[in-house]
Amino acid sequence: SKLASTTDNGEYLKIDLGSAVETTTLNLKSVVEYKEPRINMSDFNQCGYEVTASSENNASINMAWQVFDNLRTGSPNSYDDIWASSGTSYDSGNSWNANTVRQLATNTEYGEWVKLKLPDRRKLVAYKLSRQDGYLTDYASAPRKFRVYGSNDDSTWTEVVGSAVTRGATDPINSKTQNPNADAASGSRFDLSIVSPAYQYFALVIEQTHNYQLTGFQEFELFCQPSEISEFKLYGSLNNIDWTEIHAQSTAANITSSGKDFTITNPGSYQHYGLVVTKNTGYHNVSLGEMKLGVTQSVNLSEYYK
Repeated sequence: SKLASTTDNGEYLKIDLGSAVETTTLNLKSVVEYKEPRINMSDFNQCGYEVTASSENNASINMAWQVFDNLRTGSPNSYDDIWASSGTSYDSGNSWNANTVRQLATNTEYGEWVKLKLPDRRKLVAYKLSRQDGYLTDYASAPRKFRVYGSNDDSTWTEVVGSAVTRGATDPINSKTQNPNADAASGSRFDLSIVSPAYQYFALVIEQTHNYQLTGFQEFELFCQPSEISEFKLYGSLNNIDWTEIHAQSTAANITSSGKDFTITNPGSYQHYGLVVTKNTGYHNVSLGEMKLGVTQSVNLSEYYK
């Protein structure tokens, strides 16, 4: 991407102020987090995302990609729109421990698992699980003991610090449809104690259910650190054709979610301003929460609210 032939390459954001204004400061805010996958999946392999699982109870109904479709469909007392494991992976005694049939890798805990490959590496901040809604109303098949692993080669797996959870015997993860009009209030969210390293693969391993021989749930959501801006340039233009560089950030910007101010080194009076991101922190895209231009002169607001 390029703002103009005379500017640096990079993703850009451009604004037309309606009239020439001299700006002296630039304030940028980062995004706190965002959800992966970025799409609502409808198959096992889409847009750089790939889903696999240890097993499926019914290959035509309990497809693993459905835990990444971001849907609340599925009627009570049915297997619709969930992933359910097959067989008798869990003991029928008091412990409900997974047997040794299922294992993600040699160094991971035993249990049924579902795995997501991302288009590139991401740092995990939190994750959310939503149990199956309606079927087996005693939540017997809901995951009770589980943890998340990360990998960059689909071979060497590392447990994500702070991801391990064991629910109480009568304290299942929430249903996604308990509050269908408020996504933030549905399901159960688990925040990590520290942000994980960047991984391209994430896998959820279920070691125990509450009281059933297989496990099933509705949604698995990953909340990741955003694609942060590292270096950028700010340009100004009077005619949206000829652009002048007025600020260059050539060291790590360290933008925060509360905002960071940058003093423009070569301010001038321009109608058009363009922010060009020349480097990010290692992702294929970039994100920005908010951009503000600060001025010292008075501004006629009627120019902006027409």
